[in-house]
Amino acid sequence: MKTIHVVAAIIHDDEGRIFATQRGYGDWKGWWEFPGGKIEPGENSQDAIRREIREELNCEIAVGELLTTVEYDYPNFHLSMQCFMCTLSSGEPQLLEHEDASWLRREDLDSVKWLPADKGIITLLKKLIMKYNREFTPEFITELNTNEIFVFGSNIRGVHGGGAARVANKKFGAEWGVGEGLTGQCYALPTMEGGVDYIAGKVQNFLGCAKSHPEFKFYVTKIACGISGFKVEEIGPLFADAISMENVILPKEFVEEIEKRS
Repeated sequence: MKTIHVVAAIIHDDEGRIFATQRGYGDWKGWWEFPGGKIEPGENSQDAIRREIREELNCEIAVGELLTTVEYDYPNFHLSMQCFMCTLSSGEPQLLEHEDASWLRREDLDSVKWLPADKGIITLLKKLIMKYNREFTPEFITELNTNEIFVFGSNIRGVHGGGAARVANKKFGAEWGVGEGLTGQCYALPTMEGGVDYIAGKVQNFLGCAKSHPEFKFYVTKIACGISGFKVEEIGPLFADAISMENVILPKEFVEEIEKRS
């Protein structure tokens, strides 16, 4: 099968939006793609992508790092597509060949009909955008909006007498005597009765709750890293499944430990 080598520009802006174009011709007319095209003989990938963007969109781009290379079998050929992260450096895109274009936010990436090869990097892009725009739990939380939940380390008896547990009880409605789950604007996560494996199970209980309540935004404090005596490198990785959950906000130190292991 013939292999066609192409380049694609993942053009992004300061708001984390991605520029996508809709084909205006050929068998795939109406489908969406990342702008780009074939690498001509004698061209390197970066020169090819700059030329293609000039020809298609009449603007200049700064070519950044290679995000990924997509290998995809279409019915009549194999496509090898190098995808580069890019930004606009001069001018605004003008549609010289495409039918339409749009700046898509992370939540809009699934709203268009992508070409099969281009669709293969959407999940990767979502993760990348989330990483760039990631929010971290503040070191000190003094107030919450009505849909926000304070996640703190507790004991199973619900005796909220010190540290973050005391803050939860005094400021955010954590109920005395409830050692696990939602009360007020809090989630009590038991950490005092066992080791890391015990806490891991309680973290999974919490993540199940968070998935069931997408209307809430959960701010996880550095649970178990105070009175309980555990280290960040022990507890942070337990929240690895939360890294892609938009409604769970983690401490920066937890995220750093998760990323070390990813």
